[in-house]
Amino acid sequence: MVKHPAFNDKVKRLRPPYNVPSRYLDLVRHGNSYLEPWYIIEIADLKHLADITIFRCSAAALALQFFNSCTEKVRNSVRKILLIEDEMSVGQYHTHGRGFISLCQKNKKLHIEHLVNLWKTVFAPNSNLQERYLDDWCYQGVDSMQNDRLQASEVSQLVGNWMVEALALPSLGMPEGSFTLVLDGDPIPEHTSKVFRIMQRDAAWQAALGLCCSRGLLPKPSSRQRGYNSCFIFEGFPEVMQTLSTTSSLIRCNFDLGVPYDVEAIIENYRDLDWDGWYSQWFSHSPSEFQTEPPLPPWHELRWLRGLPC
Repeated sequence: MVKHPAFNDKVKRLRPPYNVPSRYLDLVRHGNSYLEPWYIIEIADLKHLADITIFRCSAAALALQFFNSCTEKVRNSVRKILLIEDEMSVGQYHTHGRGFISLCQKNKKLHIEHLVNLWKTVFAPNSNLQERYLDDWCYQGVDSMQNDRLQASEVSQLVGNWMVEALALPSLGMPEGSFTLVLDGDPIPEHTSKVFRIMQRDAAWQAALGLCCSRGLLPKPSSRQRGYNSCFIFEGFPEVMQTLSTTSSLIRCNFDLGVPYDVEAIIENYRDLDWDGWYSQWFSHSPSEFQTEPPLPPWHELRWLRGLPC
């Protein structure tokens, strides 16, 4: 049987395509075996679930744990900390920079450089997408996931979550010049620049909407409407994108950002649209999705390898 020419292909379809999440699939299968609502999970079952589940801690959390174990003299002698976030982690890890505020207040010579990899960390699937991936694999097979791509409509919000946290640090007490968020486009910086054109476009789109409202071309939305509108990434997003560069202090990147969009041209092209029209056109990103490039694995594999606890 093993000599049959189709043997290898058939076997690949009968097992998880990647080694890393296989333990997580075991967890799902184990959990799905208790479909009866009256079943009481026993201690042995819980232990089995714990044994096959691993959740990663962020580099920031691990660094804070280390410094909490050091003496005050050692903490005050440190001048720079480089945090490299290249894994998915638990505990809203985009907020973990806050943990360094007191450390930097006591040691004004300390500088935190928080480098977060966009492809492996920031462009992360949420829990709902993780469940969808598992369902697709278990019930539809591996082929159902191979056409998946990074959606352009998700990029600005995913990166924006990290930006908002970095921007909030000074108001929370972080000393000026003590913290830098670095958006890392490696190992494919040129391709990352193409993805970031989407953020340039979304920033210009938000700026154009703001000007349309101030000029009376559109009614001003309420705070609630702005919060639920995909066109609105966060307050000040266009201004942050204007100042973002490879050398900016609080937030910077290590890849080329390209040329900003012409806001006035956007206003002129869409000035006759109402709010519904602007909202509909916001989703007309071009391209609408992105695949990875070598040396990274394909996007759907990257989600398996990075996006699921294993």
